[in-house]
Amino acid sequence: MKNLLLATGLLALLGACQPAQQDSAAETNVPTLQGELATSYGAEIDTEGALSARQVPSLLQNIDSTYVTLSGTALSSCAKKGCWMKVAVTGDEDMRVTFKDYGFFVPKDLNGQEVVMEGTLKRKVSSVEELRHFAEDAGKSPEEIAAIQQADTIYSFEAVGVKIWPAPTE
Repeated sequence: MKNLLLATGLLALLGACQPAQQDSAAETNVPTLQGELATSYGAEIDTEGALSARQVPSLLQNIDSTYVTLSGTALSSCAKKGCWMKVAVTGDEDMRVTFKDYGFFVPKDLNGQEVVMEGTLKRKVSSVEELRHFAEDAGKSPEEIAAIQQADTIYSFEAVGVKIWPAPTE
């Protein structure tokens, strides 16, 4: 009888030690590049629980801004100074990431690196002048810059800190 109680107790203990199930409604997407260390820029940030940048449209569905930690793929960065980067949101949408108080910069050649960033996410209207400035910083041709004729609603993110993992090699 004593052995039966001991065995039952051990089984109950082992069952309680199973890892918790992840809530599939809250999609997280922290890069898990084993053996690769991320480079940090700005304030030190906690990547645990970062939400996927793919969730940006739903995060801003009923509000204009929120403080959040996001992860995603860097598409490009400012070729002049590294003072901003673009991060993929959906298939044809991206968001412009700037850095709080112009306090730090990222590499000027980002393309395909996984990033995690903490800061304020906003939905805002960018003027023609601002969009042309961004296009100039991105190295667009004078024709492409002149073709920008109207303001656009964009997603923007002001990061206090960013972690960048090396680009995958093929």
